[in-house]
Amino acid sequence: MWLARLARAGFQETRRAWLCLPIGGRPPGKPLPALPGAAAAGGKTVTLEAMVTGSTDAAAALTGVAGSWSWERWLLRCEMEKVAGELRLADTVTAGSAMTEAGKCLEGVSAIVEEGRLCGAGWRMLNGYARKPKVGTGFIPLKVDV
Repeated sequence: MWLARLARAGFQETRRAWLCLPIGGRPPGKPLPALPGAAAAGGKTVTLEAMVTGSTDAAAALTGVAGSWSWERWLLRCEMEKVAGELRLADTVTAGSAMTEAGKCLEGVSAIVEEGRLCGAGWRMLNGYARKPKVGTGFIPLKVDV
């Protein structure tokens, strides 16, 4: 339905992609045991661990922040639609009891994020984009009553 509306409005090259964003970095693991040295005839051989210059742990934490922020926005939007559906829309304009109640839906989000980080979970999101119509290439029909 939404893609058809974009096409009728003249948008082109509509693309969608499912993303899986890790909730956070891996929990610290067990330290690796020391590698034993191998003795060779006529000399001593030394075994060294590989030097790691970077990791993706910081990226995982950053995607966790982005995913949790998006999820919190979605939760709050759903709660606001529920409040508006219950004909308490006047309370959403002022700082009334409906706004306070809507904000309560975000309680406990940090505990959920922490639990997901520990078990290696991720946020699954659908992202998309479309190119705007170029000037003069499309039109939107308008009906004018005289």
